[in-house]
Amino acid sequence: MLRAACGHLALAHALQGDLVVAQHWLDQLDGATPAEGLEEVSGTGAVVARALVALGRLDLEAAGTALSGLAWIGDPVLRDELWGFVAYARCELAVLRGDRTAALHALDAAVAAHASTCRPGAFVPDLLLGARVDLLAALGDGNRARAVLDEQQGLSLLLRVRRARVDLLIGDVVAARTHAVRVGAVSTSTRHRVQALLVEAVAEQRLGQGTDAAVAATRAAELAHAQGLLQPFAHVPLAELRHVAAGAPVPGGPTWHAVGLLREVLEEPVLGVVGEAMPTTLTVVELTERERAVLGELASTPSLDVVAARLFVSPNTVKTQVRSLYRKLGVHNRDDAVVAAYRSGLLRD
Repeated sequence: MLRAACGHLALAHALQGDLVVAQHWLDQLDGATPAEGLEEVSGTGAVVARALVALGRLDLEAAGTALSGLAWIGDPVLRDELWGFVAYARCELAVLRGDRTAALHALDAAVAAHASTCRPGAFVPDLLLGARVDLLAALGDGNRARAVLDEQQGLSLLLRVRRARVDLLIGDVVAARTHAVRVGAVSTSTRHRVQALLVEAVAEQRLGQGTDAAVAATRAAELAHAQGLLQPFAHVPLAELRHVAAGAPVPGGPTWHAVGLLREVLEEPVLGVVGEAMPTTLTVVELTERERAVLGELASTPSLDVVAARLFVSPNTVKTQVRSLYRKLGVHNRDDAVVAAYRSGLLRD
């Protein structure tokens, strides 16, 4: 069972972003002789751990190769035991590699197939919700990414750091900074702390707080460099981080050494090869409460008179709200409005 323990320990540390420790346990696993009949037991955890370590280093080829290793695990029960972690790794690879729509469909299928074990509020469901937000944001679908987060009753740290990043990309910089600082203040996860600090750095830079931006960015670089963790840097606007690095050091800010480390991380060649996984900005459609009510009624009837009667307002009032709604959705008729609303997550069955 030593190999099984090593595989699961490697997975636990890889999820936290502690790549050095995860790699240590993978090395221990590789050096242990498998007990007869137990080789497959250690398989899935180790496969996902190898993939997450490779993703953390932005070695997409190695991550893909690792995940292809699931095929040799012949027992479907063993192969499926850690299905949520497998799905998460595949989604995060797709965020960086670009096959995001296919990954989103595959995630939906995996969650549907394991609905009985996917309880809200547990770690794996939150992990997969985070992966869904990452995919939607990478696709530029700000409304749906935000809707996933809005639907949650309370946010775990894993989801709060996504909230911070989505808020940053849609331009709600103050909210992004608040969520990021909150995560950084309490999280013990290297991955979450680096993610939060990078959002905080960009937010502070946009708010004109150069010193605070430099402090957050260099702290992120120090944590990331110690573990070889580059993945979070691909999820934020790199040009803005480089601007922070170029302007540092500043009085009261980080030391020359810390700034040099930040610049070293930002100049990693693999960051240039992989590029930015997320758009610099996310466009969202902001509807008033009344426009949302009108939209909901339009989904069930084309008659503006019926909509007016249901909402207890005049037909002329509804016509004004519909014109505003169409303008925001970029459409010219009711059918296109309903389609656009469903696609953007503004309408849900």
